[in-house]
Amino acid sequence: MPDLASGRKLGAFGLTEPNAGSDAGNTNTKAILDGDFYLVNGQKAFCTNAGFANKYLNNEEPIVYGDGEQTRDYIFVKDVVSALVKASKIDQNHFLNIGTGVETSVNKLANSMKIQFSSEIEPLYEPAREGELKRSVLNNSKAKRELNWEPEYSLDDGMKEVFNWLKP
Repeated sequence: MPDLASGRKLGAFGLTEPNAGSDAGNTNTKAILDGDFYLVNGQKAFCTNAGFANKYLNNEEPIVYGDGEQTRDYIFVKDVVSALVKASKIDQNHFLNIGTGVETSVNKLANSMKIQFSSEIEPLYEPAREGELKRSVLNNSKAKRELNWEPEYSLDDGMKEVFNWLKP
């Protein structure tokens, strides 16, 4: 986890800060992130579905498990960072859903990537994985209210950013 100048730590799933007067191992959670989003790794951003992007970059078929109509709430890394920065500036501890509030099917995600990568390749459909959620979308109204925050990137805008970063 990278250390911030304030002593707080920024991790893939939240922002923590040391407990006052306790050993360094104890922390208070400032924000917990949930959902499918792009992760921060140093200065580079990777999509949790980077396998799709890599497949398109290598002219290979991405694999979709099931019919592709299962939904997730995909959010661009800059929106996640924006929420984390705002969360670091409030005094209260909250559990917040940091997401777009928009259900997006895996098929739509694959199609967005296909368009951005100017690919003609269609996904390869495999049998659904046992126990996989059919629908997942986050209610971000508390984050909007408590942080005065809104996601700014649509799926397609985020995919454009990812493509521009990944393209050779």
